Amino acid sequence: MSLRAAEPGSHTVGRETWEVTVPYAELAFELRPRLAALARGRWLERMEEVLDDFDLPGRHVQLKRLELDLGRVAVGDLETEVERRLEGELRRVLGEVLEGLDGGPRDPEAPLGASAGAEVPAGSALPEGRILSAEEVRLELFEHCLLRGRRPSWAPRRTPGLSDQLLEIVESVPGGLEAVVRRQGRHRRVLQRLAAQLSPEAFRALLHVLEPQHAALLVAYLLDVGEAHRAEPLLPMGDRELERTLGFLTLSFLVTERGSRFNRKSYVRSLVAGLGRARGLTYEEILRAFGRCLLAEEKR
Repeated sequence: MSLRAAEPGSHTVGRETWEVTVPYAELAFELRPRLAALARGRWLERMEEVLDDFDLPGRHVQLKRLELDLGRVAVGDLETEVERRLEGELRRVLGEVLEGLDGGPRDPEAPLGASAGAEVPAGSALPEGRILSAEEVRLELFEHCLLRGRRPSWAPRRTPGLSDQLLEIVESVPGGLEAVVRRQGRHRRVLQRLAAQLSPEAFRALLHVLEPQHAALLVAYLLDVGEAHRAEPLLPMGDRELERTLGFLTLSFLVTERGSRFNRKSYVRSLVAGLGRARGLTYEEILRAFGRCLLAEEKR
C-alpha cells in the first residue's frame, strides 16, 4: 500500500483481499456478489477517505502489507457495521504505524528511504513500512522506470518520461542520480534505455553529472561525429541509430570502463572498438571510416 500526498484519491493499494467466514456454503454463494459490490463501492470509498485524512504534503508512505481484523458481524449488518469498523480500525492502525515510523531513529547505514519499523498493533499485522521524502520518491520512481521500462504500480498514471524525471532530479539530488545510474548501469539494457529515450537536453545533463569536468568535450565530440556522418555516412547505419549507439557506448565507458580519471584517448579507443563490435568491423576499418574526425580528436 502506498499513501502519498498529492491529490485526493491518489493512494495505491496493490492488492486488496477480503476473507469472510460463514457457517455454510449456500450462504457463501449468496453473499459473494453482495460482498464484491460493497468491496468495490462503499468500503473502498471509506478506505479512500481515511487515507486522504492521513495525507501530509511531501510525505510518501509505503506499507508492504496491512491486515485488519473486523471481528464478527451479523449478515444483516454488513453494509453499515463493516463500514463503521473498517473506518475505525484502519484509522487506528494507520495512526499507530505512522507514529512509529515518524518517531523511530534513522539508521545511517540503511538504504535510501528506509525508516525504523513500528510496533504491530494487536489484531493486525504490519511487517514493513517506510516514509520517503519527495526526493527519495523521485529517485525510486526513476530507478524503477530505468530498470524495468515501466512505472511501478504506486506511481501516478501520468508519470513523466525518463527525460523529464532526470531533469527534475538533476536540480534537486544530482548525487542520487549518479548513484542510481552507476548502480544500475551494469545492466546493458539500462544504458540502452537511457541512450534511446533521453532527450538531447537530458542526455547532456546526465553527462555533466557523470563527468562534469569533461562533459562539454564529450558533447562537442558526439556532435562532431554526428555532423560528419550526416554529411557523408561513416558507417552503414542511419543518423538516429548512430546517435543511440554512440550514446550507449559513451555511457558504458563512463559507468563501467572509465578508471578513476577520465582519459580522452581511452574514450575514443573504447568508442571505436564498440562501433566495430556493433557493425562487425575491425578497429582499423572503423578508424578508416571515421578518418580525420577521429584522428583529430585523438590529437586534442
